Amino acid sequence: EAAPIAEGLLRARPEDAGPARLAGMIGRALGETRLANGDRDGALVAFLAARDADVAAAARASGDAEASGRVKGDVDRIGVVANALLLAGAYDAALAAIDRATPVAPEQNWLDLVRAAALMFRDRTPEALAVLDRHRGETTGAGTPWESEVLASVARLKAKGMIHPFMAEIEAAFAPAR
Repeated sequence: EAAPIAEGLLRARPEDAGPARLAGMIGRALGETRLANGDRDGALVAFLAARDADVAAAARASGDAEASGRVKGDVDRIGVVANALLLAGAYDAALAAIDRATPVAPEQNWLDLVRAAALMFRDRTPEALAVLDRHRGETTGAGTPWESEVLASVARLKAKGMIHPFMAEIEAAFAPAR
């Protein structure tokens, strides 16, 4: 694997953003391959490494909008893995993945949909509701009102056969006012 080579370059040229960009690229490629092969844990490790490398590249090349975009993309990929873990019933692993993603991109509120669902399925419903309530009045990155996205998220989980009694309370709390 090329990751050790990129890591060696990072150590040898700490001021240069190029090796960090290379390490991020390798991590993303490895993560995509692992995820495609069903290795969610391996994909998570690779995407976290890519994110860390891209954070380092952004720090070395201050003002680099592309580096910031790569970090956002890495966090999105970590969120995709967290969602896959959620759908597989690995709720604690999904929470752990989200916890590792959000400090770098707290503005990506869609990650809290995964967090709230994992909390709900762990029967930590007051925490789940608090997470959802925190974003009332916001929009998602796609421009969707938060309340609509919460209801759509519940509907997607139900469509996949993932049912929890607390969903009725969420639907009532986030239903449009009449």
